[in-house]
Amino acid sequence: DAAGDYLFAGDMYKTSAAGLMNLSAGTRTDRTVELIAAIPEEEMIIFAPKTETLATITVFTDVDCTYCRKLHGDIDELLARGVKVRYMAYPRGGVNADSYDKMISVWCSDDRHKSFSQAKNGQNLPARDCDTPVLKHYAMGNQLGITGTPALILPDGTLVPGYMDVDRLTAMLNLK
Repeated sequence: DAAGDYLFAGDMYKTSAAGLMNLSAGTRTDRTVELIAAIPEEEMIIFAPKTETLATITVFTDVDCTYCRKLHGDIDELLARGVKVRYMAYPRGGVNADSYDKMISVWCSDDRHKSFSQAKNGQNLPARDCDTPVLKHYAMGNQLGITGTPALILPDGTLVPGYMDVDRLTAMLNLK
């Protein structure tokens, strides 16, 4: 209120004859799209289709997360369906996570794709150290409200928490 005695926390909805429209969700997805667009793709680990890209998803991932591994196991099918997958680091727990050093080693690798897949398969990687965007990605994930992995960001900025099978994911992306 004008006196400052009350605080409103939550989403704002607009009522109409058609029903409720979440105004906050629209603002949130627009902001997500802007923040993700500001990250150079060189900082991501990208798996792109050999043919035409029909949709792009951005995935906040942890190399030790079981469902992240399951999603990465679907990578060939996603690529075959025209989905470009851009991975960003989200070591659950930040620098204190067991996976933090592994993710640093992946991002510092000469062959990120190979090291990423090896880490996802539970293989040990040689320890490496360099300047990485891992903590920057982690901070952005926190800013977006990500609390677990995998966290998928769809092209419109919608955040989808958790694993989703290929058929359901491609349907959400309006792909056949």
